Amino acid sequence: MVIRYIFDILPYFFSYALSHNYKIDNLMDIIMHFNKLQSEKKYGFIAHKEFIKCLTEIIYINPSYFYYITHNALNQMPIIEGILISLNSSSFLVRIEIIKCIQNIYSIKTIPFKWKEMLFKQIEESIDKLIINNESDDKVKIDKKEIITRSTLLMLSAIISTSGTFQCRALLTMLRFSIDKKVDNQIISKPINIMANQIDYSSIIEDNLSYLMTYWFNSKYSSQLFPWNLIQCKSEEEFYKIYSDSLTFIKFQNLELSSTISFCSSIKLSFEQISENIFSTNFIMVIVLY
Repeated sequence: MVIRYIFDILPYFFSYALSHNYKIDNLMDIIMHFNKLQSEKKYGFIAHKEFIKCLTEIIYINPSYFYYITHNALNQMPIIEGILISLNSSSFLVRIEIIKCIQNIYSIKTIPFKWKEMLFKQIEESIDKLIINNESDDKVKIDKKEIITRSTLLMLSAIISTSGTFQCRALLTMLRFSIDKKVDNQIISKPINIMANQIDYSSIIEDNLSYLMTYWFNSKYSSQLFPWNLIQCKSEEEFYKIYSDSLTFIKFQNLELSSTISFCSSIKLSFEQISENIFSTNFIMVIVLY
């Protein structure tokens, strides 16, 4: 109870310090202390949730506090460290609070790109390290898997909905996560649809398809089937019929003629016809540009 009370009032001290131009190193020391306690698992998930809420409020008071570096010998960044420690929490309440915090960070335009970039890389690394057991029948493990899976997708959706700069990368991370962790595409579709409705952007996957597919064809996933049902297509056949020109052009750009022909054959479409479509389209674009 005392810890939660501290988290409730701490933002007011930061606000007061900002208003009166006081130094905040002592306040940051408090956050560092709680970071240490959390890393040692000295307090529970309710207090942890309140801690993240506290950090979010402090960032809102002054976005520069997010990347504030202490003036002690260690040159620590207490708020960033507090967020990073919390990324791997298995508590649903904590992870939801983290999502709110991250959404707030990426929606604030005054936070420099390099700090958002640093946080995004850490998020990517934490996602890559996630261990999700898809084979266990244990109810607790299944529930934990659901919490981690859905909250991870919501976290990425939050970034997509608030930051155009990181939109493609967050979509790509979501795609890799779905394949690496064997996540059902229907589970992925839900946060994508929620996010698309929030930003009134119904074709977000389609508009970023070239970026996603370019990565796909040039990665370890190239031999696997692209998760076409993330796009509003009723069947795999429809997906390839609609996007065959774009997909073939991506492969053609790599100057892999035999691979391109094989790809056309695999989707049962004429290489000659697709090539004609590609070159006629790009020829028109060249004429328009010049």
